[in-house]
Amino acid sequence: MGKKQLAHEYFQAPPYDVLLDPRRFAERWERTFGRVAPLHVEIGMGLGHHLLAFAAANPEMNHLGLEIKMHRIYSARQASLRAGITNLRFIPGDARRTLEALAPRSVSRLTLLFPDPWPRHPDRRLTSPDYLALYADVLAPQGVMHFRTDDPALFEYSLAQFRSARFLLTVAVPRERVLTAFERRWLGEGKAIFGVDARLPSI
Repeated sequence: MGKKQLAHEYFQAPPYDVLLDPRRFAERWERTFGRVAPLHVEIGMGLGHHLLAFAAANPEMNHLGLEIKMHRIYSARQASLRAGITNLRFIPGDARRTLEALAPRSVSRLTLLFPDPWPRHPDRRLTSPDYLALYADVLAPQGVMHFRTDDPALFEYSLAQFRSARFLLTVAVPRERVLTAFERRWLGEGKAIFGVDARLPSI
């Protein structure tokens, strides 16, 4: 049985760590994690290479991985089980649905790595004004959104949107960071990586 067929079974009987309806846990994420801890959300986790490594390196946090394709969640979940990572949950579907279900100021860290640049449809970009409004709503005081891309046009667009939304920016790619599989390949090809940490101003 292929991974896509196995993943389809998650829609019929999801395991405890795959959450089909994030609205059930709005303002009560400790119920699924079994503890109260700072919450990290990775948007568009792909196969979960970065998310799993980051969760393992930050056991004091709870981690949510958002991904539209269930077969990718299936692969990431199998890897997390093999690695014994217990502070990780997965949510399939459109990221907006989950972000809208999160309580205001409940997220300590948002991660967005190498999203689709949508060169002809800027309104679909995950750093468009509509999405930044959602991020601003869910980020906790002193929370941070970490964004990386290899697309210079998307990076310049995103910086402009962050600034327009009054985020405070630290433009840099951390030297010590968890790399995605794609990032390793791009760095091997000599491509530049652009990154920023965005924070809300203190009130």
